[in-house]
Amino acid sequence: MATETLTKLTEQKQSLQEKLEAESEQASSLQEKISTMEVDVFSKRQDMATHGGVNASLDNTKAVAKQIRVLENRLDKGLQKFNEAIAANRSLREQIDTLRRERVVFDDIYRKLENELQSKKKDSLLPDGQHH
Repeated sequence: MATETLTKLTEQKQSLQEKLEAESEQASSLQEKISTMEVDVFSKRQDMATHGGVNASLDNTKAVAKQIRVLENRLDKGLQKFNEAIAANRSLREQIDTLRRERVVFDDIYRKLENELQSKKKDSLLPDGQHH
């Protein structure tokens, strides 16, 4: 019976040694992964530090929002000036149309006066070319 116990203990020892080796290999593998992750985390922290840190995204969003507000304000002012220019142009067009109508009336009056003057000149001449 002592040999059987010794054999069982030897087998148990062998089994435990195999498990220990497997666990050691797994621990080494995990330690390598931990080291790789630590290097990766350190690298990411350095990247964040060079690119504005944790608040970089928030700062960028605020900057973009401010730029949008500035550009919208410029657009509003530009549209206001554009509308004012359109109103001024409308007023000037109305003045031009009024002046054109007045010119037609004055041209008509001038033409009638010219005709009347020519008519009076003809009437004032005698048939033999002498005046009345």
